[in-house]
Amino acid sequence: MSAINNQQLLSSIINNLERRLLTTRSSNENARTTPGPDRYSHQDDYKTLLSKLKVLDSKSWPSNKSIGYGEPEFEKLCARFRLNVTKTKNSYWDYLENSFVVPKELIPLMNYSSLIPCSSSECECGFSHMNIIVTPTRTRLSTSNVSSLKFIKLNGFNIRKWKPEPCVRTWL
Repeated sequence: MSAINNQQLLSSIINNLERRLLTTRSSNENARTTPGPDRYSHQDDYKTLLSKLKVLDSKSWPSNKSIGYGEPEFEKLCARFRLNVTKTKNSYWDYLENSFVVPKELIPLMNYSSLIPCSSSECECGFSHMNIIVTPTRTRLSTSNVSSLKFIKLNGFNIRKWKPEPCVRTWL
């Protein structure tokens, strides 16, 4: 096995998280400080996405919607989440007419919009649990075993509330 360059691994994880997560801070390393259209800001991306997502929230719609209300924002959301615009556009119009029923073709876009992480806390929690699992005395654990233990730690039952009797009965 070859050794992993820890600094390179951490840099890669940070870069991937910054590309995928929406943060409201500007990265000093990647942001240009020059004003104008060349300046890149995570906060601008976040605010733009939130304003586009408002077209999916019936509570934020104006009382007198125009015929093409939210169509450009809807198309940009479909492009961002790689959905077929022509296939879902009719569903969006149906949803504008009757916001109580979400059409079947619009459900993927609604799901994507509700799954956008608001922070990296879950990822950080996972790394903390991994550091608890992999200790100097447990360095020979395989990747799959660490992954399984971390999954149980993050998604498993609270051990104080778990009742073993039903499980034991099924084993017997």
